[in-house]
Amino acid sequence: MISEEEYYTVLRKLHNIPANYTGKRRQNYRQKIKKQIKEYEYNIKYAPFTPLPHIPYLVNKITSEPILQQLIEAATPATRFTLDTESMKVYKEPNRPSLIQLQILLPYRLSLVIIFEMHHLPDRRSNNFTLMQQLFTTILIPEKFIYIWGKKDELIPFIEFELFIEEQINSINENNLQNKYKLLWNQLNPHRRHEHEQINLKENECLCELCIGKNASEPSSLQDSVAYSFQEYLPKIYTEGDFHMVLDTKLFDGNKETQEYRQQLRKYALYDCLSMQRIIILMEENDFTCEQIIEPSKESKIILSLSRNSNNEANDDNIYEQQRKKSSNQIYSTNKPTAPSIEILERNNILSVEDESIINNLEQEIPIIGSRRYPMDWESLQANQNPEQLHEQPHEQLHEQLPEQLHEQPHEQLHEQLPEQLHEQPHEQLHEQSPEDKQKRIHNRKCTVKQRRRYYRNKLIFYNVYHRFSVKQTKNILKQEHIPIYVVQPKKSSTNQHSLHVAVRNPEFIRSYERQTQGFFTKKHYDELKATGRLQQQ
Repeated sequence: MISEEEYYTVLRKLHNIPANYTGKRRQNYRQKIKKQIKEYEYNIKYAPFTPLPHIPYLVNKITSEPILQQLIEAATPATRFTLDTESMKVYKEPNRPSLIQLQILLPYRLSLVIIFEMHHLPDRRSNNFTLMQQLFTTILIPEKFIYIWGKKDELIPFIEFELFIEEQINSINENNLQNKYKLLWNQLNPHRRHEHEQINLKENECLCELCIGKNASEPSSLQDSVAYSFQEYLPKIYTEGDFHMVLDTKLFDGNKETQEYRQQLRKYALYDCLSMQRIIILMEENDFTCEQIIEPSKESKIILSLSRNSNNEANDDNIYEQQRKKSSNQIYSTNKPTAPSIEILERNNILSVEDESIINNLEQEIPIIGSRRYPMDWESLQANQNPEQLHEQPHEQLHEQLPEQLHEQPHEQLHEQLPEQLHEQPHEQLHEQSPEDKQKRIHNRKCTVKQRRRYYRNKLIFYNVYHRFSVKQTKNILKQEHIPIYVVQPKKSSTNQHSLHVAVRNPEFIRSYERQTQGFFTKKHYDELKATGRLQQQ
């Protein structure tokens, strides 16, 4: 993940691609930069992806026979599965198939997620290998319903490992979840025409594909689908990871850095299936179901279509959920601000005087840009001090501890108004604005002021912060404590005292976070983490 400073460097590179980069080279360069920008923006805008309860299995040459038998027993009565694959890119050669992820969907939203390490399977003459073949034989049949983010043809390169044959792939009851989600999103979010576009109210925000920067022919990515549907960030940093290496910690002895990398690869592979499970539940919550339609003219062809559920009969998976209302998996089609797409950024050619000033001082802005990017709802103050000390603190002192540049221009205006040729636009053109542009600018300022009032309304504040804690370390510690955050803002007073302002995502749990983090980021906390080896060096 790139830093804030690297983010602005990459953003400038996108609008100043060298002239000698042409053709395929230029296309690949732009694609790489856009991917870095998206990962950074999604990471600071959305909460981390939250998987549903599951049990992971790594299947390789040391997997025991009883475990394989248990997996076969679990797969036999199950009817629904998600399936994904991972391949490693090889320079000027076909991709090397590496992993098969298979999720067995159980009642009550539980699941088993199996990762087959294809380059580390047992001997083909062993009993364990026969059991693995039996597991695929149990699943790859027409009676089972398999969800895939794409097409089942991605299994074809894995035939060489002899766990299944092409006839089995052709026989499966495939559901292309990628196409179904695209259809669902378009039906839930039709284009809405604004009669008074100058009002620009959030509740009137259109989330159709066109307005969020998607082409009609562009397939839905799993990362975007999770972001727009659940307001959660599904990392795709390891798309080109070394998936051929051993992921099971029992099969290798590596240093801490190597272990962490393999752990991230395992997490990446698991989350692909677990995110598809969330989308399947989303479809069910919106009364969409996948039906089988057999064409009389074609004996064995199965056509999958997405249609409204015409009855109220509940299956086994929905019995438990009928006792609850909507879960955290519901779609947030209403009106939360979304990061502008790269294509939209490139089409903007307006640069205001304030924006130019901000761009020319990016290095000074970097420490606090993140703290005012997106609207937040915070409810509390947190201190390493006792609660009594916090309430005894003078109001003026608390007010002084807010970020110094609270009322500066928000990052959204910089982001929306960055032109393709950042440094080529004449300064005189910046002052030539039509009356409509001026009116719109005044209105935007009013909206911005209202938005700023919500920024620092509530948050966690840590006092007596030990100076050796880096911002990245504090973020990692909070993530390890399962505390979702927006931004972290360090402060240093005139008396050289350090404090930390943290914006959390779930204000309803703020009191719990206060108790959970009592005494965090002090020197004592630092020494404890360092002594136990849990302090990541950043």
